[in-house]
Amino acid sequence: MEYLIFARAHDGNESDKDVLVQRILSLQESFTFDPDVIFMGDSALYTDKNINALGPETR
Repeated sequence: MEYLIFARAHDGNESDKDVLVQRILSLQESFTFDPDVIFMGDSALYTDKNINALGPETR
């Protein structure tokens, strides 16, 4: 089993609510993921705007 880990440091003034969804969307554009892949984040990820941006298949 392989585990791929991606990391990127961001400016401390950037909003997690914006950065987290941008990173996930960027990864989804760059890679094909198994439908069972789970992206995890803290509470900043779970806004109505971010969930809508990630699409209806987001869980």
